[in-house]
Amino acid sequence: LDALLPIWMVNTRQEGGFAFEAVTVGGILAVPGPVQLIWQPLIFPALVFTCGYRRTFIISMSAFTVGVLAAPFAAMAPDVYWLQVLLVSLVNVIPGTAAITASCCSAVIINNVAPSNLRGTVNGVGETLAAALRVVAPVVFSMAFAFVSSEDYPWPLTYHSVFHIMALWSLFEVGLCLLLPSKVEMAPGAASAPMTRGR
Repeated sequence: LDALLPIWMVNTRQEGGFAFEAVTVGGILAVPGPVQLIWQPLIFPALVFTCGYRRTFIISMSAFTVGVLAAPFAAMAPDVYWLQVLLVSLVNVIPGTAAITASCCSAVIINNVAPSNLRGTVNGVGETLAAALRVVAPVVFSMAFAFVSSEDYPWPLTYHSVFHIMALWSLFEVGLCLLLPSKVEMAPGAASAPMTRGR
């Protein structure tokens, strides 16, 4: 999403974008910073305490899915500058914050399901795969987005398609998480699950 947003914002209205100037793009990209400074230390711990890591991951990825599915429709809003800035800022903040929340939860879940003698290896493999995706995904998605938005292709080769693929992938992750047992809330060998009201 981080790689797509700048392209999407500078694209013309005919290409499904907003034709924003560089100053506007920079301002919108800066919005999640203050939000996450509040979310991570204050709201995230409360959410985990209430729902547990597994359910918080599912809620976060579900919010991400809704956010990216709704994102392309922001370009259909009336051509009012501040309304467009508000909508794109929401697209930047909501799925972005949801993704960071899910990432934090997945790190804890991976740590909890790994045997103590393999915890370092499992975390290393997980971080390596995540790093590889962070390298490949922005390149692939930004190139695909630039390609489909530059021409008037019929569906599924429209600029909506890239957002749809992200939504499908996040639903796949939700499905995998739903298969995990509730014991992922506790580390191996722990006497009881952490202090969470939800499982």
